Amino acid sequence: MKKALSFAVVIAVELLGSAPVWAAPPLSCGPSAVQDIDAAVSFVLRSPYADPAMRGAPSVGRGLAIVVHADPALIEPRAEATPVLYAGASAAEIVCASSSGRLLVLVPGNIDLEAVPIWFGPPAFPDKVTPSSAAGTLEDARAAGVRPLPGSSVQAARARGGRPIMAADRAELFERLRPLAEEYCWR
Repeated sequence: MKKALSFAVVIAVELLGSAPVWAAPPLSCGPSAVQDIDAAVSFVLRSPYADPAMRGAPSVGRGLAIVVHADPALIEPRAEATPVLYAGASAAEIVCASSSGRLLVLVPGNIDLEAVPIWFGPPAFPDKVTPSSAAGTLEDARAAGVRPLPGSSVQAARARGGRPIMAADRAELFERLRPLAEEYCWR
């Protein structure tokens, strides 16, 4: 019995490799710009909520919901800190993602998408990202050559995003974003 169990373990290691099945490949820690933008729609909430993507940030009462393309390796589920998605000096909240690299994200505040880059910064947990660390990461990204998306792409994304969303709270916002999630993340 002992030989059979040892043989089974050897076969399992050969088939699965030495890393756990759920382990994603190692990450690059340099800034990585998103590849494109599909849709953008502004939103305003009557009841703001605490920003889950950045500790110490102001409450979110307005912002943008955007759909962007990114390298799928950056958004693979991990059992560790993951690359943080930024828009300007704000961490963005990922609402949903597809295996192809499309993401529906919320960007708090009044962000000019034609003026600020959207990129993934180094891996971190949300409770470690602060407004000052986000500002420093923006400087690093600009120094690495990360630039805003082309104005024509942003304007086309705004046209596809439709009219601004007015919602009571975060829950209603998510319900109103469901068509975007279905079109870009869930198909």
